[in-house]
Amino acid sequence: LGWHAQLMHLRAAGFDALAEQIDRVRLLHVGWPEHLFAAPSHEETLRLHEKLAAVIRHAGAKVVWTLHNRRPHAWPADLGRALYRLWAPLTDAALHHSAWSIGVMKADYPFRSDCRHEVIPHGHYGPQTRSSLTRREAERKFSLPPASIRFGLLGRYQPEKRIERLARAVHRAGREGQ
Repeated sequence: LGWHAQLMHLRAAGFDALAEQIDRVRLLHVGWPEHLFAAPSHEETLRLHEKLAAVIRHAGAKVVWTLHNRRPHAWPADLGRALYRLWAPLTDAALHHSAWSIGVMKADYPFRSDCRHEVIPHGHYGPQTRSSLTRREAERKFSLPPASIRFGLLGRYQPEKRIERLARAVHRAGREGQ
């Protein structure tokens, strides 16, 4: 908690305060690089990351990156990929949530050949997705009209999940009550 509070203070203080601290860091762990800075635009945030990359290289800090996502969720795709392309060659150890992620991320981003890739599985949220409510009770609780089929989206909506494709496929099947 102390480090998180300190990081939030540095983030609020801006680039200079963070860059000053890097000289004292031997190991820098990053989970979501896109959240390090609160710049007015993605382009400006990317420029700050470019400056930070130069500071990290100069300081010789080792970087461990936990790769939670293929690219930032709330960024335009091209800028998000550019950000992750910037961080990949800085990374000394990449922590993935699955073996599949290692192949995908290594294909997408220019990690150095000496970067160590390891799997630390993501926790399972299955028990949080179960309910003792019947379908009718849930419809009443959430003020939903009765329906023959419902889709539930777990997590954040992302275009790459292609939820619309699934919805169109069910609609095209044209079967009632399925």
